[in-house]
Amino acid sequence: MATYTAVAGGGDWRAAGTWDLGSSYPQAGDTVIINATCTGTITIAQANACAVLNLTSNGGTLAFGAQSLTVTANISLGGAITATTGGIIMTGADTSRIITSNGVTFPGTLTSTNAKTVTLKGNLTLGAGLVVSASSATVINATGVGDGDTLTINNATASVLTVGSEMSGTTNIVIAGTGCVWSAAANRSMLNNLIFNCTSATISGTVYYYSGKITYTAGTITTTSSNIIAYGEMSFDTDRGATKLTFATLTIRETVTLFSNLTASTIQNNASSGGPLGIIFAGVFDITCTNLRLYTGHPTAGTSIIHTLVSNTTITVTTVIEIMGNDIYTTTVKASTPSTHAHLTYQGTQANMKIFNTIFTDIDASGSSQPIDNWYGGTLTRCTNIINRTSADLKQTGIINEGASAGTVAQETVLARSGTCVKLTPTSTTDKMYWDYLVPTTALTAFILKFYHQITSTFNGTMTCTIYDTDNTTKLLNAENVAFTADSAYHQYSATSVTPTATGFCRVRLTILKGAGAGSIYIDDVTKG
Repeated sequence: MATYTAVAGGGDWRAAGTWDLGSSYPQAGDTVIINATCTGTITIAQANACAVLNLTSNGGTLAFGAQSLTVTANISLGGAITATTGGIIMTGADTSRIITSNGVTFPGTLTSTNAKTVTLKGNLTLGAGLVVSASSATVINATGVGDGDTLTINNATASVLTVGSEMSGTTNIVIAGTGCVWSAAANRSMLNNLIFNCTSATISGTVYYYSGKITYTAGTITTTSSNIIAYGEMSFDTDRGATKLTFATLTIRETVTLFSNLTASTIQNNASSGGPLGIIFAGVFDITCTNLRLYTGHPTAGTSIIHTLVSNTTITVTTVIEIMGNDIYTTTVKASTPSTHAHLTYQGTQANMKIFNTIFTDIDASGSSQPIDNWYGGTLTRCTNIINRTSADLKQTGIINEGASAGTVAQETVLARSGTCVKLTPTSTTDKMYWDYLVPTTALTAFILKFYHQITSTFNGTMTCTIYDTDNTTKLLNAENVAFTADSAYHQYSATSVTPTATGFCRVRLTILKGAGAGSIYIDDVTKG
């Protein structure tokens, strides 16, 4: 193939007069040299190609505009380069190539369109961004310490980091400037260390990260509705005190090492049917999240899972906590050092606490706003403020805090069938009184709710029973009448059998209206069969 050297005045890439050979222009397989001889502008007015692009001593300007140049071998930058939306496409059978930056920023987009290893000689800065296309696994390596160990994406308005296939290597990826958007195709991970040191950036949709370290230095990072799925051991250093990177959703498996405090809206483990793994936190730093969701996985393809919190650190959950085993496998939450507590502080409501079949070891929940109820839980070892619950405790879990409730709820011992019962006294014939409680359930396993009830002799009102599915919206049983007998004795109500769609909790709502006569209803011995 031919070697083309640009002439002094430059010109259009496809004009024969732009090149020393004078008979044609560079095409795929050719070597292009733009050196100190050229002081003019070479314009890429349409898509073009070459093998080697050597701008080392470029004395003029290479203008991409919105066009692309496909390069199949090594690239050396130099001189002035301009681009709007255009850029370099790396492709070809040569799966190993070198990019030498010579301290020059490439203002366009660098796109990788086939599997390759790229070695950087000198740190590289890209203006419009980096794109790894589908089926184009790309390794970006440094030549050595301080020599190609950073690839920076830096633009004053907008840029992209698009991971369409696996991206790895020893080079650190730095998001700088304004408006860079990190996005990824499904299950396509980035393994390079990633650094946010910018004015602003966005994590868009679901992105995948594996084994590297994410560091936040500066900038406003928009994470709304995003999900970082961490497939392997990795690290976070994302809290600078006055500013921090707050993740939307972190889906984690294996070990996560913290180098500073961690903040997220939702933290959850990857509980896929293909084999979920527990989260192992390392690093003596605190964690704050709105929602914490830890699961064992699908009953037919799961396993018992252990989640490890760092002793002498605190994980604070402000709104929702869900820690779920299932009817086959348990979930374990433990501290990293035996006999040294990790602290779990839950600040949400009882209704948003869904914990089932979980083993706790060395967990101190004394800072929580209420006890942690562990339904049908496993062994509690050296734990504080965590209580194992069964159906025997259901009669104590009623609440009256929803709807236009009219009435009072009280505990009663004198008229209880056993221990303590609940006394419900409605006060209105038009405004309904509600009493709600939760029943632990197993996916697709039918159950019959049962409880004993007694009314005072003067009561002639009504009561109905509604059972909501585990989504807390769908009604499995809608306002079934509970029949009363005014004989000062307890009678058992058995609801129509219902089948929940998922393992979790079904909400039971008793709706009561006062009749012409005042009086109370006593509820005791709530069970399900």
